Amino acid sequence: LGAIILTLTWQGFPFFAVMILAGLQSIPKSYYEAASLDGASSWRQFWHITLPGISGVLVTAVLLRTIWVANSFDVIFVMTGGGPGYATYTLPLYAFIKARTNLDFGYGSELPMLLILAFALGPYAWMFITSITEESRLFTQGPSIIGATIDNYTRLFRTVGFGDNLLDSFIVASGTVVVGLSLSV
Repeated sequence: LGAIILTLTWQGFPFFAVMILAGLQSIPKSYYEAASLDGASSWRQFWHITLPGISGVLVTAVLLRTIWVANSFDVIFVMTGGGPGYATYTLPLYAFIKARTNLDFGYGSELPMLLILAFALGPYAWMFITSITEESRLFTQGPSIIGATIDNYTRLFRTVGFGDNLLDSFIVASGTVVVGLSLSV
């Protein structure tokens, strides 16, 4: 398992290096000059300028690498074949082994579909949980369904004019479809 982690880290290192370098080059030098004039130490500059400046790049790189490693089949299959025992099985490798060795193609193709379903439904679950968490608790304790209310939804429907916005969106979408279809005929 350690060898696989080391190999996948080595494989992803150039990607991280280029992404972080691009993020670092996007931070204006004037921020560091102003911080040093204000007396900020190197650690403070890193914590308050560099890290927030590359946070979007880091989140994107970690998310992409997580997806790629979760789907890494070739490295694990070549190095260990999933062994010893089931110690290094990932879902894609397990699906491949089931489909190839047992000739159970239905089961082998269903497992990746469950992974896709989890990746597709995960963001919707996160959005729902954060939408029912009180705003004051959201930033202090994080999203949670414990003590959740639907106050955000009632406020949305009562004060924002959500129905009018939804109707406008429907009219624009319908008009776009009608015009697009009429022009294509």
